[in-house]
Amino acid sequence: MKRTLWKVAPRLLVLVAVTPTLHGQSITPGDRLLENAFYATDIPFLHGPGPTLQPQLAGFNLQTVNGFGSTYVYDFCADFFTGNNDDASFLVSPGLGGLGSSRQAEMRALFSHALPAFNALLDDYIVLNGGDWAYNAIYASEYDELQGYAAGMQIALWELIHEQTADLSIDDNGSTDGSFRIDVDAVPDTRAALGAAYAEQFLANIGTSTWTDQGRVVYYFANAPDGEQDRLWMTIPEPSAALLGVLGFAALFRRRRF
Repeated sequence: MKRTLWKVAPRLLVLVAVTPTLHGQSITPGDRLLENAFYATDIPFLHGPGPTLQPQLAGFNLQTVNGFGSTYVYDFCADFFTGNNDDASFLVSPGLGGLGSSRQAEMRALFSHALPAFNALLDDYIVLNGGDWAYNAIYASEYDELQGYAAGMQIALWELIHEQTADLSIDDNGSTDGSFRIDVDAVPDTRAALGAAYAEQFLANIGTSTWTDQGRVVYYFANAPDGEQDRLWMTIPEPSAALLGVLGFAALFRRRRF
């Protein structure tokens, strides 16, 4: 299956690509088409002052949305509770909503590194699987790796949004530190364990400033109706055809000069 990914064009082109600008645009269920979903299931989270134990899906939906051109939209959960709001309409605006500047910087660091790396993993799996991104039992370990990586991005995002302490970690290590963490002794399967491990790795990279914002990603806040789950949508835009033409002409001009 042919997919359009950021890496089909040089990084410079991605950074200066032209993207749609939304200003409070209403997106209804009919505007969205699910292309695929990447999740690890039943991860046991501990959250709140109690704390409350809550099994939760972790991952994201890959979808196309009217108004976003041909670019895939990565659909992550901003709120922490079960449900994808498949039947909800969203008021979608550019940016990351009302999150504070420090958290926004951490989130941009996370996804500007992790999303392109996910695309590379997905490309590798598709090639291995004969051009298809569907599950294949022959390549179960590679597929688990893909789903675990997706879960790691979502888990790390929840930590950045919902943690009430300064510690960027989702592993409780038997302690009560942090208001949002995982019961690591009760992780049910390989994908969940991979998700937790990737989330810890991502958060460590952010906490040590190994990862900082590299651009590449455009962010949108999808505001759900009251009481429903808000979402964060992200795109990795392609360069426009006109821009490719201009840069191609410039390259040709340089070759003729030298």
